Amino acid sequence: MRKKTIEDYLELVYDLQKNKEKVHTNDIATKFKVKPSSVTEIFQKLSKEGYINYEKYGGVDLTKKGKKIAKKTKDRHNKLKEFLILIGVDKKTAENDACEMEHILHEKTMNSVIKFVEVVNKCNVTPFWLNRLKEYIKTDNLKGCLYLQVLMHQLDIHQHMLRKLYTFLYQLSLPLLDAYKKDILIVF
Repeated sequence: MRKKTIEDYLELVYDLQKNKEKVHTNDIATKFKVKPSSVTEIFQKLSKEGYINYEKYGGVDLTKKGKKIAKKTKDRHNKLKEFLILIGVDKKTAENDACEMEHILHEKTMNSVIKFVEVVNKCNVTPFWLNRLKEYIKTDNLKGCLYLQVLMHQLDIHQHMLRKLYTFLYQLSLPLLDAYKKDILIVF
């Protein structure tokens, strides 16, 4: 059986099992838009491979082995969807593409995607390059990079903060300076 089929079925059973104890053939057939007999055939194979506990007419539930794969597939799916939305893909397309990508990406690639999403989510402010990418995707108009302007803006902010710090320290040191009768000149 194909890896994609196994993961898709286990992920769906995992999602549906949250609301009830057993998942039935018709539940899966409805979601995948396939015949119940096709689902029964897959259930039998998944049961034989130890991913689910299957009872004819009784439904299925995941084994430990099946749940582990289902959770991993679900996590991959969610991170890929989040990544695609971050880079400007609409939610419906991101959902569909994540469903395909979750099965084919190399583990190293997937780890990089996960780390990318985590880094962006840890930022207090959306990185300027991400806003720039979203604007380009939206308008299909790539403007020249303003990287130097952004750097200069950040430098101005740092210089302003340093000036405030120097002024504060200077004001703190005035009583000491009076005591030693020294003159200090600070140039900004």
